[in-house]
Amino acid sequence: MATPSWRHSGPLLRSRSLNPRFPSSSRSTDPGKTAAAELACEQAWAGFERVLGPRHPDTLRSRAGLAQVYRRLGRYGDARALLRDTVDRLERILPDGDPLITELRQSLADIGEE
Repeated sequence: MATPSWRHSGPLLRSRSLNPRFPSSSRSTDPGKTAAAELACEQAWAGFERVLGPRHPDTLRSRAGLAQVYRRLGRYGDARALLRDTVDRLERILPDGDPLITELRQSLADIGEE
């Protein structure tokens, strides 16, 4: 079986400025910045989905970033639903024990406590 081409696209997301998991304002507690991060994450997700497709790991990482912004906005139900779906999709394409899946499962557990 051929290796999917996205498995070889590593360097692109090594940069924090390009990585949808680290939008610059997503870690802020300022409501204005968090709202801006929500918009930025939604736009990133739409862009990744359009260019790379809905099952690409980078598209799914951008969804996880949006879920984290929802969490910061107190939208726990939206965050949980998006993270659950994202984890389910990642489990279909990434190998068992992948650190991203582990990280997102922990985030899902943390949201369950909020």
